[in-house]
Amino acid sequence: MFLHSAPMAFSRNGQIGRPHPQLHSVQLGTQPDAARGSARGFRRNGRAPGQDIVVVASADERQLYFLTWFAIAFLTIVLHIVVSDEIVFADAVQYLTYTDNLYFYRSGDWFIFEPFSKIMLLLLRASTGSTETTVGYAHYVISFVYLFGTLAIFRPSEANWRGLIMAFALYGSQLAFVTIRATPAYIIASVAVMQAIRGQNRAFLFTGLAIFFHISSVLALIPILALFFKSKLTWLNFLQKPRALIITFILVGGIFVAAGSTIFSATSSILNSVPFLGKYLVFAVGMSDAGGVASITSRFAVGHFVLLVAITIFLVAFLLLNDPRTRSVSIFLIVSYAFYVFTFFAFSPIAAFRQTPFWVLPAFSIFPWHKVGWRSIGHFVFLAVAGGMFAFQFSRVI
Repeated sequence: MFLHSAPMAFSRNGQIGRPHPQLHSVQLGTQPDAARGSARGFRRNGRAPGQDIVVVASADERQLYFLTWFAIAFLTIVLHIVVSDEIVFADAVQYLTYTDNLYFYRSGDWFIFEPFSKIMLLLLRASTGSTETTVGYAHYVISFVYLFGTLAIFRPSEANWRGLIMAFALYGSQLAFVTIRATPAYIIASVAVMQAIRGQNRAFLFTGLAIFFHISSVLALIPILALFFKSKLTWLNFLQKPRALIITFILVGGIFVAAGSTIFSATSSILNSVPFLGKYLVFAVGMSDAGGVASITSRFAVGHFVLLVAITIFLVAFLLLNDPRTRSVSIFLIVSYAFYVFTFFAFSPIAAFRQTPFWVLPAFSIFPWHKVGWRSIGHFVFLAVAGGMFAFQFSRVI
């Protein structure tokens, strides 16, 4: 497997140009206000409001896409059957307690904070009559949400089957089997990011819906704002270059090595002062008594640092392979990456990992996989790495 810049035909009037062996056309650009059309217009002439991403895949690619999706769905069903006791999944015991408290002891203002996820659990509990059955059914619900949500993030018309595989390998174990309240939020927020990339204002509506499922969706809001107001944030233009990733990592990491415990204490105080947010300090295992890098590495699992390096390498590859007309997306990715590094050192790698689906899933969707030269051995290595990653991730949730 090797990297190269494959020839690609970009049309200026929405027409398909010279075909790529796998993809007929890939476009992303900023249309003037007068040229912005409706979603129907996007399907008709390749134009969308704001940022345009148009990928027309070949029939073979679309066939591979649907085969991949059905294979992932089949594997998900098989794993549910094999793991017959749904309570063995990570966090299941906590969800039992949470559901019981919500159903029997909820306060009068329960609907103010994360109401949609609570309504989902209340409806399941009322219909099943058993808390354990409720949590078991909820695992099936989030698997359904994940599988069909990926169809909205990785659109069939673009046939991004490699991104579909990588998304399931990295996040399928958590989103399809564990995070009962957060999975709908992750999916909806990721769809909102894809809409923001295309300049569609309903991205804010979807972000609001995601927040009603889980408050962590707020983390997706600032990067989305960066996408919409990038024309006014000219000082962020340096982020459109690959070296910006390294600069961001060094700056943010250096700040936390120098003043990590102070930042941790301040952030903890802010969370404790906001109603409903104090409970999220359970993820803050990081730097309250840390004295530097040595204490961080002794406290955090090495696997999380491997993930940090892997995400960094992926973003560097994205910036190197990206077409110049898609460089504006890098602002969103770097801002999101800065939040990831911030959360990694300010709270814990666990909290940081739970922040990544909001932007890594969209990144997998728009990554220029067609610019990676694939040979038989390359596909074999890709599938082997993805399979190993999924096996490792799944082993951590049961």
